[in-house]
Amino acid sequence: MDTQSKTYDVFLSYNSRDHVMVDQIAHWLKEQGISCFLDRWYLVPGKPWPVALEDALQRSKSVVILLGPGEMGHWQQREYYLALDLQKNYNISVIPVLLPGADPALGFLSLNTWVDLRNGLHDKHSLNVLSAAIAGQSPVKMVRETLTTLDSICPYRGLLSYREEDAPFFFGRETCINQLFETLNQHSFVAVLGSSGSGKSSVVRAGLVPHLRQNGNGTVWEIITLVPGDRPLRALAEALIPLLTSGISEIDSLTEVNKLAKCFLDGSVKLRDVVERALEKQPGTDRLLVIVDQWEELYTLCQNNKMIVSFIDQLLDASDNANCSVISTCRGDFSGLMLDYRPLLDRIQESQVLISSMNKEELQQAIEKPAEKVGLVIEPGLVQRILNDLDHEPGNLPLLSFLLEQLWDHRRGKYLVNEAYDAMQGVEGAITIKAEEVFNSLSPDQQELLPKIFIQLVSVGNESNDTRRRAKILTEDHIEQSIIKLMTDKRLFVTSRDSEIQTVEVAHEALISNWKRSQHWIDNIRGFLIWRKRFTPFVEEWKVNPESLLRGGSLGEAKDWLAIHSQDLDKDEIKFIEASIERQVQELNEEQKTRRQLTSRLKIAISGVIGTLCLSIGLIVSLTMVYNEKDKTNKLLVNNKKLLSDTTDLLTKNEKVLLEHYYMRNANDELNAGNYSKAIVWFYRTLTNARKPEYEKWSSKALMQISTWSRVIGQPLKNEGIISAVAFSPDGNTVAAASYDSTACLWSVSDRQPIGKPLQHKRSIVAVSFSPDGNTVATASLDKTARLWDATNGLSIAPPLQHEDSVVAVAFSPDGKTVATASSDKTVRLWNTANGKPIAPPLQHQDFVVAVSFSPDGKTVAAACGDETARLWDVVNNKTIGKPLHHDGIVVAVAFSPDGKTVATASNDRTARLWDATNGQPIVNHLQNDEPIVLRHDGIVNDVAFSPDGKTIATASNDKTARLWDVPYGRPIGTPLQHEDSVKVVAFSPDGKSVATASNDKTARLWDAEYGQPMGNPLQHEDSVIAVAYSPDGKTMATASKDTVRLRNILRHPLKHASFVLAVTFSPDGKTVATAGKDTAARLWDTVNGQQIGNTLRHVNGVSAVAFSPDSKIVATASDDKTVRLWDAANGNQIRIPFQHERSVMAVAFSPDGKIVATASNDATARLWDATSGTQIGTPLEHQGSVVAVAFSPDGKTLATASFDKTARLWDMSNGKQIGKSLQHADYVRAVAFSPDGKTVATASNDATARLWDATNGKQISNPIQHEDSVVAVTFSPDGKIVATASTDTTACLWDATNGAQIGKPLQHQGSVVAVAFSPDGKIVATASNDTTACLWNVANGQSIGKPLQHLDIVRAVAFSPDGKTVVTASNDTTARLWKIFKPAQDIDELLKLSIEVRTTYKIDESDSFKHLTQKEWLDKSHELNRLGGPCDIVP
Repeated sequence: MDTQSKTYDVFLSYNSRDHVMVDQIAHWLKEQGISCFLDRWYLVPGKPWPVALEDALQRSKSVVILLGPGEMGHWQQREYYLALDLQKNYNISVIPVLLPGADPALGFLSLNTWVDLRNGLHDKHSLNVLSAAIAGQSPVKMVRETLTTLDSICPYRGLLSYREEDAPFFFGRETCINQLFETLNQHSFVAVLGSSGSGKSSVVRAGLVPHLRQNGNGTVWEIITLVPGDRPLRALAEALIPLLTSGISEIDSLTEVNKLAKCFLDGSVKLRDVVERALEKQPGTDRLLVIVDQWEELYTLCQNNKMIVSFIDQLLDASDNANCSVISTCRGDFSGLMLDYRPLLDRIQESQVLISSMNKEELQQAIEKPAEKVGLVIEPGLVQRILNDLDHEPGNLPLLSFLLEQLWDHRRGKYLVNEAYDAMQGVEGAITIKAEEVFNSLSPDQQELLPKIFIQLVSVGNESNDTRRRAKILTEDHIEQSIIKLMTDKRLFVTSRDSEIQTVEVAHEALISNWKRSQHWIDNIRGFLIWRKRFTPFVEEWKVNPESLLRGGSLGEAKDWLAIHSQDLDKDEIKFIEASIERQVQELNEEQKTRRQLTSRLKIAISGVIGTLCLSIGLIVSLTMVYNEKDKTNKLLVNNKKLLSDTTDLLTKNEKVLLEHYYMRNANDELNAGNYSKAIVWFYRTLTNARKPEYEKWSSKALMQISTWSRVIGQPLKNEGIISAVAFSPDGNTVAAASYDSTACLWSVSDRQPIGKPLQHKRSIVAVSFSPDGNTVATASLDKTARLWDATNGLSIAPPLQHEDSVVAVAFSPDGKTVATASSDKTVRLWNTANGKPIAPPLQHQDFVVAVSFSPDGKTVAAACGDETARLWDVVNNKTIGKPLHHDGIVVAVAFSPDGKTVATASNDRTARLWDATNGQPIVNHLQNDEPIVLRHDGIVNDVAFSPDGKTIATASNDKTARLWDVPYGRPIGTPLQHEDSVKVVAFSPDGKSVATASNDKTARLWDAEYGQPMGNPLQHEDSVIAVAYSPDGKTMATASKDTVRLRNILRHPLKHASFVLAVTFSPDGKTVATAGKDTAARLWDTVNGQQIGNTLRHVNGVSAVAFSPDSKIVATASDDKTVRLWDAANGNQIRIPFQHERSVMAVAFSPDGKIVATASNDATARLWDATSGTQIGTPLEHQGSVVAVAFSPDGKTLATASFDKTARLWDMSNGKQIGKSLQHADYVRAVAFSPDGKTVATASNDATARLWDATNGKQISNPIQHEDSVVAVTFSPDGKIVATASTDTTACLWDATNGAQIGKPLQHQGSVVAVAFSPDGKIVATASNDTTACLWNVANGQSIGKPLQHLDIVRAVAFSPDGKTVVTASNDTTARLWKIFKPAQDIDELLKLSIEVRTTYKIDESDSFKHLTQKEWLDKSHELNRLGGPCDIVP
């Protein structure tokens, strides 16, 4: 359509947040024959919108300004000013319309007419009035009654601040506005300071901003306003995105906001560049003004210091280097925190504007002028009385404004009267009387809950000085929500919504300080609240790091408050205290428990020898677990040999037994020699030859134990001497190991065979390194040389690189052309890699040099030295950079950050330190008075490493810990990574997700780099582990100890969200897992490789449920944003418009034929939708409370719904009518399920029962299934004979589906069981619990299968893959995890054999010889092992 010449009857201006309501109005007007311009109908994404909007406005006969909840949007502000200009110059009609929830804009009162749709969009009467107003018809009586006129709108804002649209009614602050205008003309960063209630926000928003638009001295301003909240960079990005991208969907907008916020944080995008780009997209604008209102929230809500500094730095930089100005409004009592940050102090020293109290004349204007504009008359003497009673402290302005609002509420006609003022008991009494009036109107239940809600909105001070705080509305409780709505309607609370979640706050601190009842509530538990304020950061840290628990006096104090105020603590706080108490008890019993475990382990190992002559692989693992305890192990081996000797006499009776003994003896010999792979093969031969009756039991156990040990790849790589260093080639195909026996060896990773002959020096080799192209190996030796070798054949390629003393370190430059060597002769030397010749004179130090490293750009070398310094050298001119980097002890390690800007050093002085690589100056912490950053341990720091993204540093120390620290502030992350002896080496994986440590306690350990939690069991060696290295692809790790190097597969990382994972399910074809998270996202994952598939499925709020269509092609997600959305499972693209409810959607399900989607919502309805067209089918299926679960019968003819109205209901799918009576419980119904034959329905309830019902008539068919607490989940076994239930009484139970009788004992957890699922063959049941585990159980006997599947936080959901070989779990620890399941008996021999062949790389055949598998054979067997469901690295 050609829109360039088209004219319109009306231009619809609105905030994009209100687009759903506006769409309905636009369609109605279109049906009336009214030509509407709606941007969503005509504007083309990617085209220049500002010009198109202005053009459309000029071609419209009228303008409707639609006002919804909250403030006017960015584009709407622009349209508003254009419309007023057109009205003034061309006399077009401008018609404000109040949408449901709207807060009237006082500025529109001068228009004298409103259309009020606040009672709903279906009000035909009001819509007809709107139609008449657009047509320019003279208002008939009906119209005149509906249009809201001046004297029916309050001209005062009460406790709310004035906005830009309220400017015509903002009086008394002209002096402040002019001062602020002049300051802004002279400075690009202005701080507006004043006490709470002084009117800072109003002065800026309703005073300065309109002044700039009308009197900008020739400057055309683009203006954005934001409140920092707990994520200031996100708030900044959210304000900027509308200037950068127009016409994108809400989901895309949310994605762009998150991307931009992340880029601001990591510094990859500068605000100054964004500003310039934004101005380019706004034709005719000269400068951007960023208004940061309530700056104090940076210090009261944001807990991330790095984010705070980044936010401030971005604003400072943009206001200094772009066409950008910044105005911040901040309470005066927080100004000290602003000034603590030196760069900010320097900028605002001359640009602070203080908002002081208003004088009598100004106050009189603020009272009288708004009244005059709407024709109100103030009774004589009333203004003077108010002024006399008003304390002229600036903080009393909200009390005045609130009083005036109340006087208007109690006006007589058009008069504000003294009598009403008397009834309110003056200025200070008005707010108390109003608050008491509202409180007394509440029901008893509401009155009981209001103090709890109110206290959540207060940030308490030590004595008084209480401030308001914004809180997220997370409650689903109807009573609490009704209180928040009522307090908001009465303008005592303010609610708002950002793109993610709704929030509530007290309208003004005047309500906190002046309402006696609220002060009483606060004072009663002030001590508790002050403690809780200190306590909250510990809880938040614990959520990230579950090992970070309270101890000592802090725990004692928490116990005391828990005893007194348990009802005032939330669930997370109580769990944190309980976890701390549990840890305390564990630590008290730890010594005894350890002793019992050791005794038990030895008994198991010995009984394994005695119980079966064929020792199975279980014996190997048991022996190796205690192998490091030499005295105990020697006794065990002696006993083992004695047992073998004793039993030999019994086995000589026949040839078969002799063969068993032969195998057993070989196995034991290999075990004693430390050749574990060969020992396992001999044990397998013993086992299969014996064919004892217990074979299956033992082989099953062996298979399980192999999975624990199996990450060792093949035979250890053996050197003749003790190993000193290890390194991977860049392609990961070769490992180099240096040894104190004067050799280094090269090994092929694929077949563990040596490459060429050992690389020979005359004395010990202490360091080894590969060139970046992998073609050259450099070694450093105590024979005073370093040498270069061909990595393909081990031949020397250059003369020795000669020093005058031992060479202890070697490193290649990033381009591989230069090699640096460090020596005890006090020098670092640079050599040409091609010919081994020196490039420059030696770089001279004052003492021996122990470490050397190149910067990422190769221009700088850092060296660590025994003179208690490290030094930086310019490689180009061989000069030192800056002064030496000083420690108080020998510097033993040095590392560059990935960007080359920072150097980290580790020293014997028990510290690591950070330095600026450009000048050698120490890096300082701007949040701690610019003190140098010092990373402290309690012992010598042996190693230091940067994460690949440069945001984290790891250190290793003799204090038996490694530690993680954040950059650039040097704050510890989580708790120390604990070993039992000195930690010598630390390394990050290439993806930065894990950290490896090597220790003198004979172990290497893997840790999750984000949480600092251990990943799997320690990797055991026979002696101190002196080196650790990751392969470049991160899939393999090499560890070195004594004379061996071991290669290990690295576990796959879990499926990650940014917040709690709330739901998880497999696709029917088993190829995809879908996860739903509180982080507003659902994600699709490939079950084979664990990689995310396609786009993230993004909502506005948390995603609570997810389901696949029967053909696996479509995914449905349900969200707290009141929608269900459908997505293409192949790529994550949205394929339908969202299905809309009126409140959070709790559940979603596809019909068996995939044609219908059923949804359940907190709006007390379930709804049916056509999966193809997205249209709603029939009317909503109504309950009297939230509907939380929905299920189709197997034939698709019946739908079951579960509700908090204490019922479940059955619905006929053919007509949408209820079948029979409601299925009644005594409390909330939490879950519902059909039996596989569709004849029975099971329900689960908070009344501590599950019940079985006849699906045809709704009659109960057995006695209730009884638990001791709420039943939260229920499901049928695949054959329909068993029902499984999950309960908050910490158990799951199995029941006979025909009569409700319990089967076996309860399946016991240590916390509430929240989910339960059967395997497809019905032989296994899986449970998920708040005790941070999921468990697998044998249905036949109720015994647990294997160890619990461990998470770091509550496990919320569990599901089996369609083939039953994999389980997926979802947890509050922000992950979902995939777990392989072992078959109890089927194919056990083949599984065991394949497992041993894959893990040892030896071929098992009829001969006694040992043959390595070829690489192709190994890959084929690995794939077959995975196909059969054997041990596999998919297990976390």
